[in-house]
Amino acid sequence: MGAALFIPASFALMPFIWPDNAPRQRVIGLFGAIVSLAAAAGPVLGGFLVNYFGWRSVFLINIPIGLCGLLAAFRLLPRVHGGRERAFDMAGQGLGITTLAALSYLLIELPVLGWTSSLIQLAAGIFLAGAVGFIVVERRSVSPLIPPSLFQDSGFNIANFTGMMINVCYFGGIYALSLELQRHVHFSPLRTGMALLPLAVCLMAGNILSGRLMAHWGAKNR
Repeated sequence: MGAALFIPASFALMPFIWPDNAPRQRVIGLFGAIVSLAAAAGPVLGGFLVNYFGWRSVFLINIPIGLCGLLAAFRLLPRVHGGRERAFDMAGQGLGITTLAALSYLLIELPVLGWTSSLIQLAAGIFLAGAVGFIVVERRSVSPLIPPSLFQDSGFNIANFTGMMINVCYFGGIYALSLELQRHVHFSPLRTGMALLPLAVCLMAGNILSGRLMAHWGAKNR
């Protein structure tokens, strides 16, 4: 929930804080670098906490950091008034949440339960029905959660596909490598975090470089 609130709001505020395109492109790259730094610190700090304080401690460390972030946002960010009021897409929200929840359950439990499980089949049915229902509702809604017209822009489609692949490959790779290093190579949680550090450093450097390149040459959509 925190990430779902934090990421879109951050990008929505950037045009108000940095109205000029070139500085905003550099800030986007810096934003990605900070997220990458957090991804780098996560396995290392998580390994340290698990090693010395137990796995429950990884859920407590976010609370003071989140509270400091809220306080800093309240004190430092400008107050921005939104544009025209939009109707709340209740049907789209409900179908979107249901579809994603069913898909998440399906992907997590499928290797354990198998396709013959009635729960897996139910989750698959809910996912398919929810996805179809979501598309139909969004096409007919006066104020859709995701306007279908966005998908007519090739730049939008390419950016979303690229972002999806980065997240699947990077964060999926961290998850798989963490299990592999601890279960089969017998690394400690802390040593596993240190082994994964170069991946995050490369991603952080790439984000900083991409921000500078976009500010210099612009973002190429086509």
